[in-house]
Amino acid sequence: AYSPLPLLLALFGAVYHFSRDERRALAVLALFLATGFGIVLYLNQTPMQPRPRDYSFVGNFFAVGLWVGLGAAGLLESLKTGLRSLRIQSPSVRAASGVALTVLLIAVPGQMLSENYADHDRSGRYAARDAAYNMLTSVAEDSILFTYGDNDTYPLWYLQNVEGVRPDVRVVNLSLLGTPWYAKQLKEPSLASAPVPMSLTDEQIERLRYRKWTPREVQIPVRKSALLSNQPALKKAITEQHPLETPMSWRLEGQSVRGTDNLLSPTNQVVYNILRTNAEQEWKRPIYFSVTTPASTHLNLEPYFQLEGFAHRVVPIRHDKPQGRVVPGLTDAAFADVRLTNLDDSDVHYGDTARGMVGTHYRLWPARAARGLAQHVRPERARRLLDRFTDGVPFTIIPADTSIRLQVAQAYRAAEAP
Repeated sequence: AYSPLPLLLALFGAVYHFSRDERRALAVLALFLATGFGIVLYLNQTPMQPRPRDYSFVGNFFAVGLWVGLGAAGLLESLKTGLRSLRIQSPSVRAASGVALTVLLIAVPGQMLSENYADHDRSGRYAARDAAYNMLTSVAEDSILFTYGDNDTYPLWYLQNVEGVRPDVRVVNLSLLGTPWYAKQLKEPSLASAPVPMSLTDEQIERLRYRKWTPREVQIPVRKSALLSNQPALKKAITEQHPLETPMSWRLEGQSVRGTDNLLSPTNQVVYNILRTNAEQEWKRPIYFSVTTPASTHLNLEPYFQLEGFAHRVVPIRHDKPQGRVVPGLTDAAFADVRLTNLDDSDVHYGDTARGMVGTHYRLWPARAARGLAQHVRPERARRLLDRFTDGVPFTIIPADTSIRLQVAQAYRAAEAP
């Protein structure tokens, strides 16, 4: 439990500061008010934030920290003054001050260290790095991989730029794609990745705005021989029930905003241009959406999503599977090199963000893949895949809600596990 001593020390420090140096104390008080109450009023943050916003108040914490330090100094000074008024000798005063300082260090920063160390200790924690590795290794060579937020983008860029993992993959962040500078940047090579196929000129990118959109059928070209030459693994995906569409045609709805006309955002327009340009270039680059991207960014392409590890490949093969089509030999192969470092170690602390991502995606997508494998009469593969994740990510270490547990149980049942 937390102690009230830091707060009491800060309050005493503020009083001590004003009694000794009113002008500088007023400056610290101004910092405290402007970066505390002032920030609250200025930002007017809504209650439900995607993450804790305590970093918004770092200036406020800085001011309080100054007063905590001054409070400790004031207590020691008061102790010395009191002892000297009792005509106690200097060596005894120094000894008493040393003892008081030690007690203060143990009672305030020491207590806070002991209380907070365990849930701030990152040793042995590789969830972010492994999630990035698992996503990068899910996709084919020279792919374009659409991601969405911070947690599914920056770890991937770190692995590519620092550890040299899969530099051939171009990670495209959809949250940045609506900005002209980023869209234009994609037209340049990066690491081992060629420029992203895009027919938009720099001037056209600069002029992109939200545009009204009437829901309608759209098409992109597909030449079977060229597609299979550039993406030969897709030969496994073509069956009598699921033939290759030539051309690929689907209904693009756009986004309905508050009951008004449907719109296409600048991001949607760039994504569609990339898809079309790549198709016109004979599907040279495999294109994927990470499983972390929201449906609003998918351009209604879900009937053409093929699940491969932790990404959906856009393939001109229509299906009716809501979470992506499972293809034995492709879907499960993308999970083969998965890393789950220390996710079964109870001594490693995982915060809410890590627990949320790991607890959801490391259960949901293997379960979906396992059900698909079972439907294709591959029960042994399905059970091996499920066992890999349930053993590597135990529910006792990384919990999950009832819906996730149910999906895992249903997958085991489909795989006829005992």
